[in-house]
Amino acid sequence: MLVRNVNAGHDSHPFHYHGENLQFIGRDGRALSSDGITANLGRSDNTINSAPKQAIDAIWVWTGKELGWDIYGHDTAHVCIDTDGDGFGDSAHGSTYEHEYCPDHGKPLPVTLPGVGELTLGPWYSGSPFMGDIGDLPPGEGGLNPWGGYFFVWHSHAEKELTTFDIFPGGTLSAVVVVPPDVIIE
Repeated sequence: MLVRNVNAGHDSHPFHYHGENLQFIGRDGRALSSDGITANLGRSDNTINSAPKQAIDAIWVWTGKELGWDIYGHDTAHVCIDTDGDGFGDSAHGSTYEHEYCPDHGKPLPVTLPGVGELTLGPWYSGSPFMGDIGDLPPGEGGLNPWGGYFFVWHSHAEKELTTFDIFPGGTLSAVVVVPPDVIIE
């Protein structure tokens, strides 16, 4: 996903992206790439510190790589086939999900989940730790995550910018949801 971070204000803003590092590709509409003489100016980081009146472009890709557990569930209902040796499933060759990280395929979640009575539930939880899976929730919970996606909070790392009129959370706070590959977004 292309992320364009535009700082229209008068202060620097360190904006932090959870989930995976971003690959910086441009600043103020100019590509940060090698011209064959100089080194590639792009870098990988999880925080964009943009100067006043500056725009930063970056690519954000979430793969679930090296989590240590299978994000699609550890049952045998899906397969992960890596034919090109990059570590990720290739659906053209029979893998169920194109970008599943195959070394984690079939690995169960490494912790025992608490029971529903022991959780403080919110509307963004699907009731399951697995991508695309919906679990049992109390009545009235889970209505905002019907596809079983993963939510990542993106926020300013300047503490004063995380509130609105002294109410937390607020200010420069956002979120992105990663949904399973078969979800149709209309």
